[in-house]
Amino acid sequence: MQANALMSSSVTPDNTPDMLYCMQLRCGDRRLIVPRNSVVEIKAFAQPEPLLNPSSRQPIKAPEWLLGAIPHHDRQIPLLSLTQLIDSQKSGYERARICIMQALGEALQPAIYAVVCQGFPTLLEVPATLGNALAQQKAPADPDQDNDFIASQIQLGGYYCGIPDLLQIESILSQTLTEVATKFSQ
Repeated sequence: MQANALMSSSVTPDNTPDMLYCMQLRCGDRRLIVPRNSVVEIKAFAQPEPLLNPSSRQPIKAPEWLLGAIPHHDRQIPLLSLTQLIDSQKSGYERARICIMQALGEALQPAIYAVVCQGFPTLLEVPATLGNALAQQKAPADPDQDNDFIASQIQLGGYYCGIPDLLQIESILSQTLTEVATKFSQ
């Protein structure tokens, strides 16, 4: 996956990007890099409300990574744990924050969801020439090569950072929400 597709950029007068901007999120033991423009808002962690059956208003059994829903601008949006989705590991909510994410693809309607992260996301500025090289870099003995939710892994500042496949994550979230809704509309 190209770094330019994953990160927003500033351009020089000749329309070539000079810097790529991204956000680094800590999710459990992982550091993930997402496009800066996909992070809409950062909120304090609040316990999500369970997903409810529309007719009976009883809680719905959903995958563990789909934590529930949170209010955002007069609507409920899904809250997910990337730690549980990507690594199948539970993580605590110490110093947790909620990142409201703008969907990159068209799978989700409305095109917004939330993820749990630890601490505040960090803005990273990467020179475009370095960003293109990083996008092609594979970490030695890449443990994520068979992980459907990690597109690539790069090394920045002495840390390995995963670049999540946000389109795949949005697709699985959309499928799960559709399956849950279909199950209760029959």
